[in-house]
Amino acid sequence: MTTPRAILVLSVTAAAAVLTTALTALAQPAKTAALFPTPFVVEHYQIDTSQPDVPLTSEPVIDHYGGNWLISVQGNGSRKILDFAKRELTEVDARSGTYSVVTFGRLGELRARLDRAMTNGASTKTASRADAAPKAERPAIVVEELGDMAAQAVAPPRSRAASGSSRAVSASDSHEIAATMERILETARRDADAKMAKRPNTRHFRAAVPGGAGALEAWLDTTIRLTPEARAAIESFERDSLGPRGVPGDEPTASELLSAIAKKGDGFPMRTRQQLGKGAVDDVATRIEPAASAPTKLLAIPESFRRVPHPLEMIVTMEEEEARFRQAAAEANAPAAR
Repeated sequence: MTTPRAILVLSVTAAAAVLTTALTALAQPAKTAALFPTPFVVEHYQIDTSQPDVPLTSEPVIDHYGGNWLISVQGNGSRKILDFAKRELTEVDARSGTYSVVTFGRLGELRARLDRAMTNGASTKTASRADAAPKAERPAIVVEELGDMAAQAVAPPRSRAASGSSRAVSASDSHEIAATMERILETARRDADAKMAKRPNTRHFRAAVPGGAGALEAWLDTTIRLTPEARAAIESFERDSLGPRGVPGDEPTASELLSAIAKKGDGFPMRTRQQLGKGAVDDVATRIEPAASAPTKLLAIPESFRRVPHPLEMIVTMEEEEARFRQAAAEANAPAAR
């Protein structure tokens, strides 16, 4: 027979168990929805005609979106892994058998230090341009839709060989080769424009700061949409990894221009083009397709790989040492200058 005391003990024990379960549940981090709930793959490459006489095309890169990861894989197997949940960037170098891990915040800190060392030069302790400049609002980015006709796009620069100037072609064989490459790239660019204009569910936008240079165009596939959380995560990474910005007179980055377009167009960029000098840099997607699952296999790092500091760590150290050397030289020469 159960006594009242036994009943009381059982009740207290049960209540304690319920309380413990509740506290344990509260202590567990809340599971958030995946940023990329529907995995997909994007293959793309770049065409760069911004450098005089040196048109370039990059090797294709395959970007895997899925779960909370964005993984960019090069042809040789090297890859960059963005883990938005952990806010970490892992870079795997398949050629050297090494990898590095850096947080988004640390990456932004390194870029800010690099900016100070390269911009000021005289002292790594001097405030950067972003820190020293008075606070001011940056010019607003204006986004306009251009329509479906590729002819309305900012025309790529005409080939010097086709513009009536024979100097670049006749000066040397290297100039002739460069001019030929430029014509080929221009033809490829125009062909891509024509295909993009005929592609269904595509919207064409341009973003720029009034009076500024470096306008960016983007063709968006409106059938592929990132969640607001995914866009916010990508923007946060770009903002944190690039370090402090907002200096009066600074042009907006390509990422900022594309973000402004994406907010208005609500689609995924199939192609982008940013005018730089007399040329442009195009990023062209050749393949976008759904994936069966999140790219978890690409997250694995071979046990034989060795962890090393992020490459930017070494670059920053070298630039800061060079800045200190320049400062010491300037101080040593200061009395003579007077």
